[in-house]
Amino acid sequence: MRVITKKNILKMIGQLGHISRFQAYRRLKKRYSEIKAKEEAAYRFLPTRPLKIGIVGEIGTMLEPDINFDIVRKLQKMGANVHMSMTITDYLNEDTERGGKEDIKEARKLLTQELGGHGLQSICNTIYYG
Repeated sequence: MRVITKKNILKMIGQLGHISRFQAYRRLKKRYSEIKAKEEAAYRFLPTRPLKIGIVGEIGTMLEPDINFDIVRKLQKMGANVHMSMTITDYLNEDTERGGKEDIKEARKLLTQELGGHGLQSICNTIYYG
């Protein structure tokens, strides 16, 4: 089994699809931009909504409406701005620890080792929202 990383994904896609790394990069960049635009449309902040709610948790649970009972849409309908602590583009960028170095240090005190489901990131994001 191969582990997919940022370093080897272009090479692997190129081998699977018989396309060059450059073509694979261009296609990934295009799809990434499309995903980012959809995220911005779905999670946009409106100045008419005074209440802000941050959602923290495992990425699959947060992003799948069938699993989380479509909580984002429901909260938005009730007039809240909803901020997802982790989105697909954050996950792809591995930029999921929102706070600063202080929040990460505090999160490591609470959870000393990696935990499945983005445990450390979830704790760090909870500190950020608190």
